Amino acid sequence: MLFLLFTAVAAVANGQTVLQGDSLYRGLQIGRSTFKDIRRVMGNGYKRGKMIRQFHVKWRVGSAGSYQVVYGYTLEYQKAGVQFAIETTEKPEDQQTITGIQFRSKASIITSKGISPTNTFADVISQYGPLDTTQTRRTIPYVYGWSVDRGEKTEKRYTILRYGNGIRFVSYGPMNKAENLNMRRVDEIWLD
Repeated sequence: MLFLLFTAVAAVANGQTVLQGDSLYRGLQIGRSTFKDIRRVMGNGYKRGKMIRQFHVKWRVGSAGSYQVVYGYTLEYQKAGVQFAIETTEKPEDQQTITGIQFRSKASIITSKGISPTNTFADVISQYGPLDTTQTRRTIPYVYGWSVDRGEKTEKRYTILRYGNGIRFVSYGPMNKAENLNMRRVDEIWLD
């Protein structure tokens, strides 16, 4: 009973919320907490967005096309620097749970191992362990580049450190194999 009480209450260190076990934020947990839980803990001051997948197809007659499918939504609390993702595909509303939490650079959080946005990749590697930088087997933990272009004028590029406990450390900008990753700043922390 005491353990449950401890994990349900968010710990605070130096004014920062500690991510309990790198999976629990203010009592909200991926795969368990719902939209109602988010509103109960965070309040109503959010901006709602759509999660869209775009598919490109080629028809039998030779013409190509594309279509979009909305598969979830996001709740962004800009003042807190936190965004929650909830996938809705084939789930009743009461069973739609958090599938990801993104902490922006202004989020006042710290991981269970002492990493916050503004630390460097060197700090992350020293606390969480070395990476598979070759990506030959893509075994966790590893580093990879990622880009997002959802019809926006500019493509967003990221360099990401992926660790096996559902945590990712994100730096803005494309991945450059010749670059010393240790110097990159952690701009966001993602839980999934």
